Amino acid sequence: MKLMDKEVLNFILAHQEISLETVGQLLSKKEEEIRKMIERINSVLPEGSIKIRDNKILVSGGGIEESFDMLTLQEKSFLQEYEVELRRNLIMYRLLTHHDPSSLQQLSEQFFVSRNTAFTDIKKIKELFRHDPIQLSYSRKGGYQFKGPEMIIRNKLIQITRDLIKTVYGKTKMITFHLLSETDIHSMREKLEEIEHHIGIQLTDEQVNELPYILCAILARAKNHPIEWSFQMHRYDIRNTKEYPVIRDAFQDYPFLKEPDLIYLTLQILSSNMIESAFRLSDSDEISLAVDRFVDHLKSKLAIEFIKESDLKEKILLHIQPAIFRNLLGFQINNPLKTKFIKDHGFIYQVVSESAAPFENLIGHALSTEERVYLSMIVLGWMYQTKENAKSIFKAVVLCHNGTSISKLLLENLKEMFPDFEFIGAYSFRQFENRPIEVDFIFTTIPYKSKATTIVVPPFLEQESRQQLKKLVQKLLDLDTKKKAKGIVYAIKDFIPTDKMNLVEETVKTFFESDVTEKMKLVKKVMPWV
Repeated sequence: MKLMDKEVLNFILAHQEISLETVGQLLSKKEEEIRKMIERINSVLPEGSIKIRDNKILVSGGGIEESFDMLTLQEKSFLQEYEVELRRNLIMYRLLTHHDPSSLQQLSEQFFVSRNTAFTDIKKIKELFRHDPIQLSYSRKGGYQFKGPEMIIRNKLIQITRDLIKTVYGKTKMITFHLLSETDIHSMREKLEEIEHHIGIQLTDEQVNELPYILCAILARAKNHPIEWSFQMHRYDIRNTKEYPVIRDAFQDYPFLKEPDLIYLTLQILSSNMIESAFRLSDSDEISLAVDRFVDHLKSKLAIEFIKESDLKEKILLHIQPAIFRNLLGFQINNPLKTKFIKDHGFIYQVVSESAAPFENLIGHALSTEERVYLSMIVLGWMYQTKENAKSIFKAVVLCHNGTSISKLLLENLKEMFPDFEFIGAYSFRQFENRPIEVDFIFTTIPYKSKATTIVVPPFLEQESRQQLKKLVQKLLDLDTKKKAKGIVYAIKDFIPTDKMNLVEETVKTFFESDVTEKMKLVKKVMPWV
């Protein structure tokens, strides 16, 4: 007899009457497939042992006895191959969802094994978790219980639940051993249909099959372990999405659920198979590179130079990290200003939409209109900061091969030391060489050849090295006539016609390079009002 046929027979024997539809839902099979399985089972049983009447499966008295005999005779080979791993998963499921620790006696009684067998299972489970952040602890008073970070415990519970429902007999045994009930599974399936309808999504077949069991496991854990816990979701702004309030309201009949529980349920329903990959991407350098490309495209399309460009990039990065996370997981952010902004600032919205390709390449599809409008609002706000309000005289960049965190720390220290400099950003040498950036100064942790003034600095700036660096920069400014001229012209820019700025700057530079007589001629020629 096939293993799946035996699982169907187990369901039939465990219930006096059960419908074809229920068996199909519990085993994720179509009704026609269940009918064929019953035909195969009947072929090795006395005629008429199992009948289907009004879509209900009925077993005759003699058929029940024959069925039990057949399962018992053929069970030994099955148990040798599958039972040990299946039973250990069931034990772990119980330990993760039950409200109290479990003793060896309780485990042996629930799973119909000896205390020695239960102890062997526990030893194996401990070994499996030897290098994990969560551990199987023991107390004489209570027994065995998992302890560790709640987020990791729940992720492990979901993994074990998936393993169980994909294993032959897994679903049957979970119900047989009262780890969950058919009523709960049916209720959860209806809840998912309701959520699909209100959000306007279509869950995959795999999600429809798995999620009822996964959600029941999470609910059991949340109910039986009502502890205060949290995980890093505040930065991804899940609560402000269209989906979260719908799912929150769908679970309002479970008063023990707290906000972290509801957010965790929301993540599982919409994107349980993508959470880890989204977390990894949200903290990667790929997003920083995408921000660089986004800003470069904006500058090209808008024909402008952003003041304090590195600050703009940081602001975009802070927004786009959670935006990419939300988009990867299928969340839709609310933006009540969407229609009005597009109407009033259609050109900016269009340019930002075209420039958003680097972000869309990361997530594999287009950003929503709401997300594009939020990006457009950031860009437009920055454009309002006009050149006249800028304090920057010189542009600078930080090059560092010691890692992102160190380069950012160095960047922040240099910003504080030289407020008149506009620091474009911190880059690796390879990144900088691939970018056509015009800067006046390059601060680098190792020697680097460039037309710009290059200054080698240590990755960590102590008090003494800060003072030396300030003196060096001032000395370089004094010796460089071009930079000195730029500084002077910037200081008196309000008194110079805009169309004369470049001419005056070049003249001032020549002034520093000429003798006294030539200097006076230059002043009279360029600034006759003096």
